[in-house]
Amino acid sequence: MNTRPAAQRAARWLIHRACRQLPAGTRDERSREWTAELPAILDDPDVHPAALRSARALRFAVGTVRTARRGHGVFRGQLTGADARSAGARLFLCAAIWLAAVCLIRIGGALHIPAPHGAWAVLAVLAVVANIALELFALAQVIKLVRWLCQHD
Repeated sequence: MNTRPAAQRAARWLIHRACRQLPAGTRDERSREWTAELPAILDDPDVHPAALRSARALRFAVGTVRTARRGHGVFRGQLTGADARSAGARLFLCAAIWLAAVCLIRIGGALHIPAPHGAWAVLAVLAVVANIALELFALAQVIKLVRWLCQHD
């Protein structure tokens, strides 16, 4: 099965999405430059399984998304009202997930559910890690909202 056309289409789509976040002056140049890298990645003779070449092309495309966000994302430059609304919605979602988790923990305590062990202990640890990630994500949204509010005094 040849995964190249699907991977190439997906990678091109990701690159074009990334380039939409760039300033108009550099958007076309970066799009051409990043898209030109795809055939080189997909035709690399040193990487033998075609699926691995496709995965590398997709990883490259995801990297362009991160690069575009890092250079011109909401942590730099002027924030728009859409950025603030999006951050507010994400923050609300984080708070709702956190509140649901707290309610489940309280219900579990009221029902005298025993402490997790075995596979449940692994799930409990994963839940704690997910909670930390959720709190960091929520903090990033708060920073965006505060920046937007400071810009619109």
